[in-house]
Formats: sequence, structure tokens, C-alpha cells
Amino acid sequence: MQPPRICIVCTDVSRNAYGRAYVLARVLSRDYQVKVIGAQFGNGVWPPMAGLLEKCGIEVRAVPARGYPFFLAAARRLWREMAADLVYALKPRPTSYGLGLLYRRVQHVPLILDIDDWELGGFRDLDRRRFWRAMLTNPTGPNHYIWLRMLYRQTAAADAITVSSRFLQQQFGGVIVPHGRDTDEMDPAQVDTTAARGELGADKRIVMFLGTPRPHKGIEDLIAAVASLQRPDVVCAVVGVDAGDPYGAALSQMAGKQVRLLPMQPFHRLPAYLAAADVVVIPQRQTAFAQAQMPAKLYDAMALARPIVATAVSDIPQTLEGCGLVVPPGNVEQLSAAIGYLLDNPVEARRLGEAARAKCVREYSWDALQRTLQPLVESLLCRR
Repeated sequence: MQPPRICIVCTDVSRNAYGRAYVLARVLSRDYQVKVIGAQFGNGVWPPMAGLLEKCGIEVRAVPARGYPFFLAAARRLWREMAADLVYALKPRPTSYGLGLLYRRVQHVPLILDIDDWELGGFRDLDRRRFWRAMLTNPTGPNHYIWLRMLYRQTAAADAITVSSRFLQQQFGGVIVPHGRDTDEMDPAQVDTTAARGELGADKRIVMFLGTPRPHKGIEDLIAAVASLQRPDVVCAVVGVDAGDPYGAALSQMAGKQVRLLPMQPFHRLPAYLAAADVVVIPQRQTAFAQAQMPAKLYDAMALARPIVATAVSDIPQTLEGCGLVVPPGNVEQLSAAIGYLLDNPVEARRLGEAARAKCVREYSWDALQRTLQPLVESLLCRR
């Protein structure tokens, strides 16, 4: 007997939203027949994870797309790919949840909505001038603010909701499904860091941020904190910089002798870079958008037993309780002091890293996520 079919609808497979689709697909494929579909607004699937799901035997269908009215043609193609017993739409956007709502109404299949960001919060962070610039930019885009706002008001129409943080749970209800990691694949005992350390500085102490740099992620605070240590043996490595992005270009102007900016890396290379770090830093700033977001790379660092310094934003303090150092957001002095403490106390740093990995295995591994998702999916399939 064939297992039930689940179709995960990604809002844009060419961007980092595909990372959440990857996690959910890997976990759900343990019990179900999973297919990932999504509009492709860029050139191919998101480069760090391109081809990874297919290697695991999970079907992926990316449909090239543009703004309205051309998106309607892509929507018809996506509709034909959605044959499933349950639809899992990622983000309340027209290109995912909008399609899911229509499919649910016609085919009468259960619909789960996943909310891992508060995108309307990002607009709240803008001043009036930048807000109206965003409103007038790409008005034909299928995920324009107007359509986002409309679908955020329709979240209760889903049969179930999953979220990635307590803030989102308070706003929309649902079940918390964190950004889990395959702790068997991300095992520090199996990672060779020789090449990564050679690239970053074999004779240096490495303080690292790894992820997609954005203004709310506090990269400037990290660079300033490392500079204030006044230690020539310490390098600040920022991995994941897109030089073609305006913010990435601005970071390039800040880079000095102690700062190494590396481009986005394939997913299979991330463990080597992270495991090469003496300290991993997650310096989120306190913004409307950040208070709802949980950085996915926090769980990577935990899985690889890295000593972590992070800021008290969203659920980070609870996640790192007993296994990392947490400082107030935007406080460069305390951020610098915490980094220096871990560099100067390797025994304590090692203890915190090992505790972080143990917690990741216990609460954020594929097994842990399966224990949350499987009962939810079964309850909806049985109801149908």
C-alpha cells in the first residue's frame, strides 16, 4: 500500500525559503510520499541546496515564474503538479498559501500553513519613505505587500498551522516546528576542517557568522565587537555574503585585515566551515521582523557542537539555555566580552558546545521533528 502523498508548496524555490522546504521534506519523507513544488523567480533552485532533495529520492518540481499577469500561467502549471492527499504551504503568500487555499477548496484535501517569518514585521521596520518605495517597487510582483496583507488575514482558513517561534505561535496559533537539523550528518566527529581553516587562517582564532547577511542580523555589531578585542590573532569570518546584493556590497566596504568575507557555500561544505570556528556568533538585532524569526544557522552551530554567542532576540535565550552565551541585542561591548571569554576559556567553550549538540540531538533533530509532525499529519488525514 502506497503511503499518503504530501505536496509541499514553496513560495520561491530559488531563494532561501527553499531551506525550510528541505527540512520539512526530509522529515516527512520518513513516513510519507513527499513532493516539493514551487515557483522559480530566479535562476534555478537555491544554490546551496540544489539537488539535495533529489539525492534523497524526493521529487522536486520548479516552475519558472514572473510577476502578474504572467504568473497565472505558472500557477496553472503548479496546480497540475499538486496532486496529493495533503498540501503543506510554506509562508502566507499567493505563490504558496494562495494556491493551497484554492486547491483545498476544489479538491477537499487538508491544508497546513507554515509560518517561519513575520514578513509584515519587516515592513513595520521601514520608515515612511522606504515603506512607500517598497510599495511602488515591482507592483506586479505576486508577493507584493497588498497580497501578503490579504493572506495574513486568512491564516485561520488553514486546517492546521506550524510556526518556528513562540512569537509566531502567539500571533497565529499552531504547533511550533523548529528549524531542525540532521544531527547524524552534521556530526563534528566526522568533519575535516583542514581546508576551511587553511582558507580562513590556520594560525588564527576564528569568530564566525554563517548565513545570509541582512541588516537585522547585526553583522556590523559583530565586526565592531571583534575589532574592539584588539587581538591580531583573531579573525572575523562572515560566510554567505552576496557581493551583488546592496547590503553585501556595503559589508565589503567594512572589511579590514581582521574581516574575511566569503560567498554563499554549498550546503555540504557548511559543516567544515562551522566546525572550523572557535566561536559562532548570532548577533540578531531587536527589530519587528527579528523578534519573530529563529535563525536556522543557530541549529547548525548547535549540531556541530560549536561554542555560541547570541543576542536575546526571539526564542534564542530559551534555545541556548545552559549551552551558550546570550547578551543584549545591539550591545557591542557585551558581545565583545562574551566572545573574548570563550576564546580565553577553551574548556568552558568546549563544555557549552557539547551541551549545545546534546540539546540539538534531543530537541531539534530529524527524530524530534518527526515526533511533532507525524501526529499532526495523521490527525488531518484521518479527519479527511
